[in-house]
Amino acid sequence: VAYGGDDFSYRSVAISQSSFQIDAGPGSYRIRVPIGGTNLVLATNLGGLQFPSPPWILNLADLKNAATNEPLSIRFNAGANSDEFVQVFLTRRPNGEFVYGSPYRGAAGALNGSSNQVMLPTGFLAACSEYDVTLARWIVSPHDVQGASLVSMLGSETVAVLKTAGCNNPQILSAAYASGQFSLTATAAFDGVFVLEKSTDLTNWSALSTNPVGKSFGLSFGSTNPAAFFRLIQAN
Repeated sequence: VAYGGDDFSYRSVAISQSSFQIDAGPGSYRIRVPIGGTNLVLATNLGGLQFPSPPWILNLADLKNAATNEPLSIRFNAGANSDEFVQVFLTRRPNGEFVYGSPYRGAAGALNGSSNQVMLPTGFLAACSEYDVTLARWIVSPHDVQGASLVSMLGSETVAVLKTAGCNNPQILSAAYASGQFSLTATAAFDGVFVLEKSTDLTNWSALSTNPVGKSFGLSFGSTNPAAFFRLIQAN
C-alpha cells in the first residue's frame, strides 16, 4: 500500500492455488494502516486472483556443463500475457551467495510475461561450480483504493541446478590388486595434483598417495587388506 509517500507491505506465502484461496480467497478486504495515531482503512476486492503458470526451463541440458567464457542463455516458456513479469536469480552452492539477479519490474531490461529467455553475461560464473537458478513468474494487479495504491502479486517459481565446465576430474583407466600391491593408472583433461584415498565405510577417508603434477600418471602402494574402497580426487 502506498499512501502519502509511505509504503507498507504484507506478504503471505502459499504453495498452491487451493492453499492461497484458503488463506486469502476471493472477496472484499478491509486494510487498516495506523498512521500517526489514526487508522487509515482501505476497502478493496481481491476476487479472481490466480497464480501464473509455472515457468519451465526449456534448455536444461545446457545448464549441466555450462561454459564460463561466454554468455549463457536460459530459455523458458512464455507467460499468458505481457502484464506478467519474470525474474531470474542465481546463487552459488553450497553457501547461497547471491551472484546475479535480473532487473525488477519496471526497471530497464526487466523481463515481462512475453519474455522467453534471459542471457547471463560472461563473468558471473566460476569454473567447476554449482549454482541454484531460480526462475519466478509474477502476476501484478494494481488497485487504486480511496487514493491509495495497492498492488497484489502472485508468483510461481522453478529452481534448477546449473553446473559449469572446467572440472579436471580424473578418470581411472585401470586398477589392480596383486600380491599385496594395489596399483592404478589414470588421466585427466589437463595437468593437476591428485590424491588417492581409501575408506572401509565410504564415510571416513585417508590419503594414501599423491601423484607428481601431470595429467597421465600411475599410483601404487602396499596393502594387506584388499576389502576397501578407493577414490581419486583432485587436490585443493
